[in-house]
Amino acid sequence: MPRKWIPSLASDVTEQWYTWQVLRLWYGWALEWADRRANTLDTTLQSDISNDFYDMEYVASLSRADGLLTGDKRLVQPLARAAFPEKDVFSSLEEVPDSYRCDWGSR
Repeated sequence: MPRKWIPSLASDVTEQWYTWQVLRLWYGWALEWADRRANTLDTTLQSDISNDFYDMEYVASLSRADGLLTGDKRLVQPLARAAFPEKDVFSSLEEVPDSYRCDWGSR
């Protein structure tokens, strides 16, 4: 995608670049939010979206991690599963398999 939007940066921007992952999530979410705002008469639709941008940075950490533990079922879990379908997303510590755990504190 960067080749299409920003040809001069295409050789520098890869999927391994954390900033690209953040921008990708912001852009996708912004399009979704704008579409909802434009196509609804619902005045209760969230207008303070600053916390969502912090959540998206948390989701972008999946570009560098194997899994994510979060109780946020409104934005973080669905966004993480959509953006990184090959990664694991857990909603509770009990769901995390032993292969993810390390017992640093028990030494």
